[in-house]
Amino acid sequence: MTCQLAALVALLAFGCGGGARKPATVQNKAVEGGGDRASTTTTEPPTAFVPPAECLELKAAMQAHVNCRPLTREQRDAFMHDYDVNAANWARMRPEEMPAVAIACAHSADEFRRAPCT
Repeated sequence: MTCQLAALVALLAFGCGGGARKPATVQNKAVEGGGDRASTTTTEPPTAFVPPAECLELKAAMQAHVNCRPLTREQRDAFMHDYDVNAANWARMRPEEMPAVAIACAHSADEFRRAPCT
């Protein structure tokens, strides 16, 4: 069952659509000391991203699963770190990819809920 859960987390990170959206690149002309110099800055996605409700349910299911199993703190932290990495990737995805992310999260949450607590 642990291999299935790991595969589902990997699916969420890498298999939900056409890939992460690249940050926008903005061309600026900086005027410093009277001269014009072109500079390029990269804008990051908004920090107020809220994952789909299904992904928040996945996080809750993951937390319940890791808290019921005899795992070390490092193992528990690794599970939740994986979720955080996935959430950061979701924030960079195009809006049209979010339905696929929501479906994958819902399936993963179901798997976590069905996994035995040993």
